[in-house]
Amino acid sequence: FPDPGNNPASAGYINVFFMFQALPTTPTGSVYFPALAGGITQAQLNADIVTCRARGQLVLLTVGGAGAQVQISTQAQADNFIASIKTINVTLGGSGGTAAFDGIDWNSYEGASASGRWLTYASLALKDFYGSTFQITSPPAVHEQFSGGQAWLDRLVLAEMHAGGTYGSYTGTALDWFCPQFYDGGGNNDPAFVRSTLDFYNTSVTIPLNNGNTVATSQIPRTKIGIGYRIGVEANSWTTANAVSNYTAAVDAGKSPRGAFNFSALNNTSNTFATQVGPTILGGSGPVGTLTTVKRINTLFVASIKRINGILIASVKSWGGRQ
Repeated sequence: FPDPGNNPASAGYINVFFMFQALPTTPTGSVYFPALAGGITQAQLNADIVTCRARGQLVLLTVGGAGAQVQISTQAQADNFIASIKTINVTLGGSGGTAAFDGIDWNSYEGASASGRWLTYASLALKDFYGSTFQITSPPAVHEQFSGGQAWLDRLVLAEMHAGGTYGSYTGTALDWFCPQFYDGGGNNDPAFVRSTLDFYNTSVTIPLNNGNTVATSQIPRTKIGIGYRIGVEANSWTTANAVSNYTAAVDAGKSPRGAFNFSALNNTSNTFATQVGPTILGGSGPVGTLTTVKRINTLFVASIKRINGILIASVKSWGGRQ
């Protein structure tokens, strides 16, 4: 993880890291955390996680990703997944019901339809085991919003997760927040498209409840919907100026996004996302050190990390807001 001391001006803006990535063991439903690269030991990584959490930063584990979708379509697969997360937790320094990290990021959509029923089931089980504050997040698609398209299918899954249910002693939502990925496609940095997509995910839809038998309506609130940027040099990337203007336009249009992340850290080595986009999200208030500050739109979003010094530790997406 980067040391905020390298750039004190940006330290207060970075409040979430996503460790990239837990990979699937097909077709069991289980996932595993791959061996570390770059000469970093497990003890060093675990110590970094402790340091970040002590600073008040959340550390989440990304599950899946492009080309590594986690397929869970049965209870057996879901139970295997849950057990494997518990195993990874021990490897990262946790024990029993004490979590070494703060949640998981379901990145299981691209190229496959996820099962809202079993993602909800697994998420509820983890919240029951590690506590209600164990975060469940996700980066869904923005493409193909027509009926049967990828974004349309993603929205149904997320709406079902938002509705949640009961597992053990936990009753509540199975989705804390998410940021649609506004990249990997032409036109995604158009302000009108961003605003219409925020509306798309905020629309009430009909979903099956997680018992698989009855249906209900679910509408994901704007307080759970953010914006996923990729500020860099690749095709379809954003500029920091474009991200600022788009975010401001969304706020001014009353869309109130929850926050934003930048993918990936390779494009943020100078902390420009934190220092240039962060103040806009905070309403110009400057860096802060906690997750409890409520400013313009109850957000505190910041940076993204994927590969740092050759270490595959996180597609770090920085997220803000009250948790």
